[in-house]
Amino acid sequence: MLSFLQNNWVTIVTIAVLAAIVILATVKIIKDKKSGIGPCGKKCSQCSHSCGMYPQK
Repeated sequence: MLSFLQNNWVTIVTIAVLAAIVILATVKIIKDKKSGIGPCGKKCSQCSHSCGMYPQK
């Protein structure tokens, strides 16, 4: 087991970093959606396209 970790530590660290990035991005998207921030980065209620360009589900 130790030799496996020694031979593949770079791959393991790379996968861990990429997984952390994906998790953080997902958490931010969920947080923004709950606070009413649209895909453009602004609040949907203040958007000039709030007439239905991004319909709410």
